[in-house]
Amino acid sequence: MGFLGPVSRLDGELVRPHDLIVLDRPEDGAAEAMVARVVHLGFEVRAELVLAAGDEVNVQLTRTEADALELKAGEIVWLASANASATPRDLEPAA
Repeated sequence: MGFLGPVSRLDGELVRPHDLIVLDRPEDGAAEAMVARVVHLGFEVRAELVLAAGDEVNVQLTRTEADALELKAGEIVWLASANASATPRDLEPAA
C-alpha cells in the first residue's frame, strides 16, 4: 500500500492516515496511543502518535475534529480504524 502514500500498521492492518479515528476515551477495539506532535496545515490537522508498543502512527483529521479533541503533545488518546467494527462515539471531549 506504500504506493498510495503514507500508511501505518494498527492491529496488523495497514491503514492510511485519513482512515483512522481518534477517540478521547477507551473503546472496545481501540488502541491506546500518545500524541507526539500536532501539525496544523490549513483545513487539516496531522497528528503523529506513538502506540503503546512504540510504533509510530500518523493520523489526518479535519480542523473541526482536532478542535473537538483538543489534541496536545503528551496526551493519551485511542485509535480505531474506520474500517474496523469499533465505531466512535461523539467526538466531544469527555466531561
